[in-house]
Amino acid sequence: MNQRWIIVAAILLTALLVQVPVVLNPDLGCLLSEGEQILDGRKLGVDLFELNPPLSVYLYMPAALLARMTGIAPEIIVIILVMIEIVGALFMIDRVASAAKLGAGERSTSTCLLAFLFAILPSITVALFAGF
Repeated sequence: MNQRWIIVAAILLTALLVQVPVVLNPDLGCLLSEGEQILDGRKLGVDLFELNPPLSVYLYMPAALLARMTGIAPEIIVIILVMIEIVGALFMIDRVASAAKLGAGERSTSTCLLAFLFAILPSITVALFAGF
């Protein structure tokens, strides 16, 4: 395994440790709960009232559905899905950098920096604004 991906894995593991205590905030819990209620057959705007745009509820519905299918808490599913998306984005960025014929050092630096920016920085920002 390339050293760059070992560093990325360490960054993502750190992000998991940072996100787990902060993951359940009132907004996420409410949106997941509303997504579960929609899966139960309730209608958004008729049976459920949400101040946020409808897309915010529908964005979390895959996590609610996967939680029902697996029995894992929906909040944990959200974290897993976000990590999968980050890894996918990093692989795509690395492939584009390779096609652009960037050097190994540049690719390593950009991949590790983007892993930090995608995974850890948002968690720290949320924790600071939430008062944790």
